[in-house]
Amino acid sequence: VETGTWPLAGMLFVVGLGLGLFMQILVLSVQNTVPFEHMGVGTASVTFFRTLGGAVGSAVLGAILILQERNSLPRFQHTYGKGVEAVHHAFVFGIDRTFEYSVPVAVLAFLLSFLMKEVRLRSNARPAETGGAVGKAGAGEGGGGADGSHRPLLSGEGFIR
Repeated sequence: VETGTWPLAGMLFVVGLGLGLFMQILVLSVQNTVPFEHMGVGTASVTFFRTLGGAVGSAVLGAILILQERNSLPRFQHTYGKGVEAVHHAFVFGIDRTFEYSVPVAVLAFLLSFLMKEVRLRSNARPAETGGAVGKAGAGEGGGGADGSHRPLLSGEGFIR
């Protein structure tokens, strides 16, 4: 029931690296699929649902952990006595069961990812070309004016009416 500091640090590094790389891909895919004028809403929605999912997931998995630990503690107390060792083993058992319950959810999420429509990545940060038509903000949809010229996107022109 003991893991050394360095092996634990290595495992946490791998988990953090994997999650960090995955979260950026998730944000990029949402930003790539929503219309340019709704990119802020799409990005905020990713953050909101990630936070909500983390809160609900932590609550559900925490409840499973406590339930499994509480139900297995008498068995471990019978084996190891009423000391700290029995509590440690019950906790480890609860963690193991929690991960076992989360595997089907992860597999389902993986399988559902195959239903996502493949969308080619945008090649620039400008809205899609519409033949020089004037958009809602007063600038052409190509990032420039109504004449089709391309001015820098962050020039501030057309963002405030």
